[in-house]
Amino acid sequence: MTLSIVIPTWSGSIELARMALHLSNQVRGMCDELVISEDGGSQYFLRIVADTYLFHKRLGHAGNLRLGCKVASGDYIGMLDSDVTILEGTMRSLCIPNKFVCGQSDDNSTYDGFLSFCAVVDRQLLEKYPMPNGDLLDDWCHSIPKEEVIISDKVRFHHKIGVSYTEKKRIESLKD
Repeated sequence: MTLSIVIPTWSGSIELARMALHLSNQVRGMCDELVISEDGGSQYFLRIVADTYLFHKRLGHAGNLRLGCKVASGDYIGMLDSDVTILEGTMRSLCIPNKFVCGQSDDNSTYDGFLSFCAVVDRQLLEKYPMPNGDLLDDWCHSIPKEEVIISDKVRFHHKIGVSYTEKKRIESLKD
C-alpha cells in the first residue's frame, strides 16, 4: 500500500508560504510521495520538499487539487489544504479500502459529508467518484454517498479556514 499526499497551495504571501512549508515538512515522513501543486503563487522553495512540484496559474482550488491527484501515483491519495496543521496522528492511519476518510477538526465540529481539506481516499474510489471539471469542489464533496465516508479521530487537525484562496482573491481584487 502506497500513500501519496497532495497539497494544493497558493503561496502568494509570506504567511501562506510558511504554512505550506510547515505542513509539507510535517507530512513528508507520513507518505511515499509528496505532491505540491502551486497555483500561481511566488514561493518556489516548496519544490525542495516535494517529490513532484507542479506550477501553474489560475486553476482555482478544485482545479489545483484535481491536477495534484491526477499526477499522484499512490494506492491512496491524501488531500491536505496548505492552511491545515496536523495536531496528532498520521495520514497513513486514514488509509481504509473503499472509503473516503476525513480527519477530525480540533473544534470538534461535526460534518456528515466528505471534507477534502484533510482526507485520504482509496484511489479506486476516487476513480468511481471523479472530481468534476470546474471549481465545484463543495458540490463534489457533498455528492459522495454517506456510506462511503468515515470521519476518523485517528487524525486531529486545525484548519485556518479559507486562508489561502481567500487571500488570493483579495490580492487579485486589489490588482483590478
